[in-house]
Amino acid sequence: MFYEVTIIKPKNKKKKIISSKELSDNYWADFENKQKLFSTKKNNVADIRKN
Repeated sequence: MFYEVTIIKPKNKKKKIISSKELSDNYWADFENKQKLFSTKKNNVADIRKN
């Protein structure tokens, strides 16, 4: 479960609010990309650590 995140600039001004849906989508997209890299035959440990 992801909670809404508020990014605050100096002087307590809101810069951006990231919704829980956006956080979830980003997490799972990143997870799938890492799984694809892991499952390739030409897997290189340095490539996985880059991401």
